[in-house]
Amino acid sequence: MAEFEDAQSWKKDGDSWVHKGGGFVPYKMPPKGVFTFTIQLLKGGGVFRAGQIRWCLQYLDSKNYLLFEMDRKNFAAGAIVNGKRAERVKAPHNLANQKAFTIQIEVTPDRLVQKVRVGDEWKVLDTFGEPGRDLTQGKFGFLVQGNDEIAISDFNFLPK
Repeated sequence: MAEFEDAQSWKKDGDSWVHKGGGFVPYKMPPKGVFTFTIQLLKGGGVFRAGQIRWCLQYLDSKNYLLFEMDRKNFAAGAIVNGKRAERVKAPHNLANQKAFTIQIEVTPDRLVQKVRVGDEWKVLDTFGEPGRDLTQGKFGFLVQGNDEIAISDFNFLPK
């Protein structure tokens, strides 16, 4: 986790690295390549909202980024533009009640492909591209809101 901008905010817990709250947790390197990681929501949600795992790409500031979310039932993809949320996809991922998800994100300038590991295979969650949008601009990172806690293991980034 040393490649994250605030590496000290991650705490080692067995095979995992845990992060509590703090908002956007950015990765240092430009997101051109393939990210692979296993993520679990340890603490999150509340009376009025379900707990969600969140990650971002093209993060420019707190009002402009691509947002991806997973909870126990659904995967959602959208954008925050000038502080306003626009949802692009929300669909059931049909992964039963898994608590941890192994995610792979391939980022190229013109395309973003996100997959989840199901047994020994990768299942595509989302493919996204938009003419004129360079998906390698901005930052990649996790969004850990309020008192939520996530655990990350087997984090790997392969630049391309």
